[in-house]
Amino acid sequence: MGSSTAIASAIAAAFATLPAQSAPTFWQTDRVVLQVPPAPPTQLPDWFQGQQTETNARTNDQVHIEDPTLADRATTHLEEAIGEIRQWALLTNNWDGEGAGPPIDSSLQEATSFICALPSQGMVPEPMLHPSGRAGLYWNDATLYADLEFTGNGEIVYYIERRGEGKHKGVVNFDGKKMPLVFTTLLRA
Repeated sequence: MGSSTAIASAIAAAFATLPAQSAPTFWQTDRVVLQVPPAPPTQLPDWFQGQQTETNARTNDQVHIEDPTLADRATTHLEEAIGEIRQWALLTNNWDGEGAGPPIDSSLQEATSFICALPSQGMVPEPMLHPSGRAGLYWNDATLYADLEFTGNGEIVYYIERRGEGKHKGVVNFDGKKMPLVFTTLLRA
């Protein structure tokens, strides 16, 4: 017990040298209560003029970002779908609790590129992640049901049914830049 008291005293002495910003936080372990002052508020340096770069942890690329404290406009529904897909990159094996494989990065990228190629005034797809780790998009309303799966190797497997117009299914190449013509016709609003 003497060593626990000595450790607690050393920790308390170290924290006593830090400036307190507001009410401290208390943590209690089995035998020791620690007082931890809160972190100081984040302030942007004077030289920060709305621009900075950060390193993408997955690709090591330098990415330009705008001032995160500024909101120029509301997030669009398409951007929300892209954000959901990008969050999937953090998932690992068995993300669904039923043995699903990890998300396939190239499939996630194809899905986000496809969303970027959609018209901003069109219908917004619902993102989905298959147990195989492939990303997908689907639409389901009174006139259209569409299910697209991005293979991760430059192909999209699709099934599209326009109510009263028939069913279409197949595989089409996707370069990640230009919307395949079959979708400009079948996914019209």
